[in-house]
This record gives sequence, C-alpha cells and structure tokens, in this order.
Amino acid sequence: MRSVLEPVGERFQLRRLVGAEAVRERLPEQPVREPGVARQERPMEVRADHAAGAAAFEAALAVVAEAGEHPAEWLGAGIEPCAPGVILEACERASLAGLELALDQHVADHAALARDGREGEEAYARHVLAMEAAIAAAEELVAPAHGEHRCASAHCLVELRRLPDETVADLLESGLCGVMKPRRFGGSELGAETLVDVSVELAAQCASTGWVYMLWAAHMWLLALWPADAQEEMFADPALVASSVVSTAGTVERVEGGYRWTGRGFFSSGVDHCQWLTAAVSVRDEETGAEGRKWFLIPRADFEVIDDWHVTGLRGTGSKTLVVTDAFIPLDRVLDDADSQRGTSPGREVNPHPMYGAISQANFTAAMAAPAIGAARGLLAAYGDKLRRKSASATASAAASATVSMARYAAAAAQLDAVQALTVANARRYATAPAAAVGPEGRAKCKRDYAYTAQQSRRAANTIYEECGGSGLAETSDLQRIWRDANAAAAHHGLTWDWQADLWTRASFGLPVPGVNA
Repeated sequence: MRSVLEPVGERFQLRRLVGAEAVRERLPEQPVREPGVARQERPMEVRADHAAGAAAFEAALAVVAEAGEHPAEWLGAGIEPCAPGVILEACERASLAGLELALDQHVADHAALARDGREGEEAYARHVLAMEAAIAAAEELVAPAHGEHRCASAHCLVELRRLPDETVADLLESGLCGVMKPRRFGGSELGAETLVDVSVELAAQCASTGWVYMLWAAHMWLLALWPADAQEEMFADPALVASSVVSTAGTVERVEGGYRWTGRGFFSSGVDHCQWLTAAVSVRDEETGAEGRKWFLIPRADFEVIDDWHVTGLRGTGSKTLVVTDAFIPLDRVLDDADSQRGTSPGREVNPHPMYGAISQANFTAAMAAPAIGAARGLLAAYGDKLRRKSASATASAAASATVSMARYAAAAAQLDAVQALTVANARRYATAPAAAVGPEGRAKCKRDYAYTAQQSRRAANTIYEECGGSGLAETSDLQRIWRDANAAAAHHGLTWDWQADLWTRASFGLPVPGVNA
C-alpha cells in the first residue's frame, strides 16, 4: 500500500480563468508564454509577479463586466504562485464566487512548467491520481477484507479507550500519515484536501480512528514549521507521530537557552502512541509584558499521561490529560505562534511547499470537522442497510412510512455532501495561499465553516438516528455507538457554532477579532 503514496515527482497547477483570448487582449505588456503545441482552447500563463497577476485578474473582471454575466466557456490558464494574495483579495472585493482561482499548490518546478504548458497539466493529473490513491488506501484500510476492521473494531475501543496497536501499525504502514509531511522526510505533501477526504473515509468506519488520524497527519504540517535541527531530530524516526495540547495551565520561566515549564495539558488525542508533544503555552514577553502564545516541543520522556479518558463518545481517541514537571525546552524546540500565523516560521526556510507558509486554519485545523462528517456518513450507511431491507419487504402500509424515511435519508446525504464540499473548497482556496495574503475575514471564514460543517453533520446524524427506532438503543448496536461518536466529534470547543459565527461576523465588519487578526 505504501507505493501508492510515493511523492509525486512533479509539481502541479490548477487552471481556471475566464475568456482567455479576451483577457489576453487587455493585458499590458507582460511576458506571456504560449504552449508548445497550439490548440484552439490554449491556456495562457501570466509570468510571475504581483503586478502581472493583478493585471490579469482586472482584465478578467473587465470581460465579465462587459458580458454582464459569467462567460459560458471557462478556458484554462495558470498564474504563478507569487501573485495569489492580490488575486484572492480581488476575488473577495468583487464578490465573484465564480471567479475563485485554484492557485498553484507547489513552487519547486516553475522552470519545468515554463517549458511547456502540457507539463503542468500532466503533473496536475498525476497529483489527482495520487490523491485518489490516498483515498483508495484509506478505503482498503477499513475494508471488510481486513476481517474485523482493525479501524472499526469499535466495541473493543470502548474498553481499550485508545487505538489498538494494530490500527496504528496499519496507519503508519499505509503512508497516509504523510499527506502533510515534507517530502524531504518521506512525506507525499498531498495537502489539506487529501487530509479532509481521507479523514472522512476513515471516520465513516470508525470515528475514533478518523479523529486520531486527522490530528496525527495535521501535526506533520505543524512540525514542519520548527527550526531545521528540531525537524531533523523528530523526522529521523520514520514512525513519528505527535499529539498536542492547546488548552494548558501552569507556570513558565525564561532561563538561559530556553524555557522551563511546569503544567498540565488537556485532551491530547492519540497521545499513548506519540513520541513528541506540542504544547501551546501562554508566555509573557519580558520586555513588553504582553502575553503571546508559543508552541513547546516536548519529548515523550518529559511528560506523564494521566489515564482519565472515560467518556460516552470517541472513546478510542484516548484524549487524555498530560502532566509536565519542570521540563526544559531549548530555544530550537520553541515556535512562536505569531510566526506561524504570518507564514514566516523557521521551517519555511527548508520546506518550500507553499502550504508551510499558509494559514494554520486551512492546514493544521483544516480537517477538524472531517471526523464529524465521517461519523455521520457511517450512521447514514448503517441506517441505509436497514432501510434497504425494510423497503424490500414492505407491506403497503409500511411502504408509506418508508417513503418518509427515504426522504430523510436523502436529505441527510445531501447535507453531508454539501458540508464536505464546503470543507474541501476552503482547503483548495486557502491551504497554499501565502498567509500574508489572507486577512482576518478569510481566516475566520475557515473557522466558521468547519464549525458549521461539524454542527450540520451532527444534525444529519440526529435526523437519521430518530429513524432508527428501538433497535438503535441496544448497547450492542452500531447505530447508537456511531450516533454517540458523531455528537462527540462535534463537541470540540473549536467547533462551537455561536462562537465561530460571532468571530466571522466581527471580522467581516472590520472589527477586531482576537486570534484571527494575524
């Protein structure tokens, strides 16, 4: 299975612009590359600075304005990645959702793309195939051919309260944990869109597995932001997995060469199998007195795991409390959160993929709602089997009842399709755009949308569970277990709708918004 996730050899480019010929006529003198083979609908490529990108977009807007509507034909074109900020902000100002540009997801092969436009298209096709292979790997991992579904042996997780060792081995062997991992350390760099889809697929079979996988894979993005020496130390272990604590309490002391921290961290999912911990800790600046968040990187020997995860849903995530006592954190294991929010972290110097200079809301937490989608999809599938049997043997009176159930089933399916599409769309739009180009509203939109996605997934699961009747109440029933998991997956504080909705509204009005104004 590992071979399907070998790193994609070339970089790729998503292509989409309006009326290329009409736009080309309006462009100022800029170096425009013609493809090697002439075609009736040939892409253009605007070369390489913010001014050129802005000119291309303004020309496109002019064509749309004259037409009075979006052009009927969308012709391919590529804009190189140093212009995305100008273009994304222009898109938002113009409120033209139809002109959302899917920008370049990689930066390393500009020269190859310049030689022939076909190379960009072929590389993109290979990338799509790699993404599909990752999803296929997730499907294989949880397929019935595995016997008892190592991922979905859900009833054993109730007592174990963490992932089984066999499941962890499967995840690591599959290569799926490397979709956000730098290529230079063996990752595939497939990115946030793949992370979302794979997390949904796994969570549809076992929400606990999907939740832990989502966090482990996302942490590869976070770890890639640390200084190079720290990365070399961590990624030297090919079986590396790391967890985090965002909610912490304790005392921090600035000492020579680093910090000392004594404290506790809460709800660290999957920590039993982790070699490293990332802890978000509030640190007071000695000069200004201002509080700021820093990430401390702590090896397994320096923290204690408290076995206190006794819950009704997501029992297999092992989201336990951690205790750290007088741990020394050297400066090369400290990451300033402000640098990560600006896209200027030390790791950016050695990891050129643009996602490592993009916002955390579209990478580190891009798939936060994916386990809720997956759990709801799992419940939908389980109920669908029941509904299919009921419909096949229905009497005339039962057939009328089945019609109502089928309508609810269809509505829930459409609801889940919609919110998954929303989550993927945000990944496509923001996951590789430079952090400096994404303002408070865009950042708050990502947070708003994954809260909305989680709560809509919860509602879809509850709608389906209402149809399950008494048979869904049995302790041995998959229906009630999945229903509990779906509700637990939407209970994370960061997925609270009222809070995130308020933040986005404030940001859209231009008001100060703590935490998303970076």
